[in-house]
Amino acid sequence: EKFIGAYVKDPIVGKYDWVYDLDLTSLYPSIIMTLNISPETKIAKIDNWDAQKFLRDKTNTYTIGDDTVTGENLESMIKEQDFSVSSNGVLYRKDHEGCIPGILSLWFDKRVEYNKLKKKYGKENNKELYAFYHKRQLVQKILLNSLYGVLGLPAFRFYDVDNAEAVTTTGQVVIKNTANMGNIKYNKELGTPDVDSNIYIDTDSVFFSAVPLLKHRNPQWDTQTDAEIAVLVDGIAGEMQDYLNDFYDILSDKFFNVQKHRLEIKKEYVARAGIWIAKKRYAQWIIVNNGIACDQLDVKGLDVVRSSFPKAFQDLMSTVLIEILRDAPHETISDLVLSFKNKMTELSNADIAKNSAVKDLTKYMNIGSKQLFDFKKGAPAHVKAGIAYNDLLKHYKTPYKYAPMRNGDKIKWVYLKDNPLGLDAVGFTGYQDPPEIVEFIDTYINHEKIFERELLHKLQDFYDALKWGAVINQHKTASKFFNF
Repeated sequence: EKFIGAYVKDPIVGKYDWVYDLDLTSLYPSIIMTLNISPETKIAKIDNWDAQKFLRDKTNTYTIGDDTVTGENLESMIKEQDFSVSSNGVLYRKDHEGCIPGILSLWFDKRVEYNKLKKKYGKENNKELYAFYHKRQLVQKILLNSLYGVLGLPAFRFYDVDNAEAVTTTGQVVIKNTANMGNIKYNKELGTPDVDSNIYIDTDSVFFSAVPLLKHRNPQWDTQTDAEIAVLVDGIAGEMQDYLNDFYDILSDKFFNVQKHRLEIKKEYVARAGIWIAKKRYAQWIIVNNGIACDQLDVKGLDVVRSSFPKAFQDLMSTVLIEILRDAPHETISDLVLSFKNKMTELSNADIAKNSAVKDLTKYMNIGSKQLFDFKKGAPAHVKAGIAYNDLLKHYKTPYKYAPMRNGDKIKWVYLKDNPLGLDAVGFTGYQDPPEIVEFIDTYINHEKIFERELLHKLQDFYDALKWGAVINQHKTASKFFNF
């Protein structure tokens, strides 16, 4: 049975300077421990529960199983019986610790211990032990989150959709109210009602730019060094952290009827700049990570980190991203792209080829056909490329000297220009291919089509986010841009 998942906000697309990220510590495990979510602590479920409406108006009636109760009676029952209430309306007893929260509490304490050791060795610049305890705390994090995950898994002995959804819906309420309270803090100080300063929300994290507050507090803030500004931004993140943690005391009491909760938010990153393209697609130039100075490019969901993306394109996209985050003008970025485009013919075919795992080769082959390069209708481009490689082995009379492509193989493939064999694309291994096929690819590889299909529209995403217009319009003519 499907149930509500995590909340991810559509980002306010664009580039932002001096971004900080606040992260709720082990949000789902913390919710389970706060509400005491466990099979043996579950009491009942209130239909159509909405905590905000309940707090505003007690005259409404509510259904619990076969019973109907007024808001006032429901409130008395929750208080007298001391039940916690999840955001999907499930009531849990709190008079003893549940089995699942008890296990999580042990694992959580262990993660806290490892995180303290990680920070200790990070400050001592002991990179080996810092990396070791970073991995140990990550293992604990995965353990903690996995226990939430199995609540919604039918094969799990204690599977219960109500309990699984109690976690996710409560998580949504917590993170949405976190962003709302952050906006209230900004709007109150800046005197700008109803302005959304929250760049992005992803499950348990919120992102804000410190620039509006820096400008408001000191108009000359940008004359300071980056190191000095980073300290100011870290201070603003600390203010927001304390402000939100105080708010969770109220949220937990009013929304969940829990006075002693495990909700805690902490500042995590300070980024010199970040760019948001869409949900789950963004990049940040991080200069402080959990209080430790660093210099790293953090990329989420962009093709820079996808193994299927051609290696040379990954390198270019990384360079473009870094330059954008370092405030390079769009003319500089466009010159970078043009220079790369003009030098593509000097790159190896393997570096500009797309990487794919091929499936259903036999499904799209016309088995029994005496004609080579005969594909069934609807064959995906990379599958056709794999079949084309196998047929080229026969065409060049080398089928027994080289292994053919098989279902599940990982291949490289490229688009082709018009050629005597009428092929649009062809695959290859990149390490053991017949010389005849290598020569055929060298002769007919279509650099322009590869660039357009695999790179141009991805660069356009950056340009759109920055409101720079079309990539190819940065130069006077398309012919100059595509000049080989």
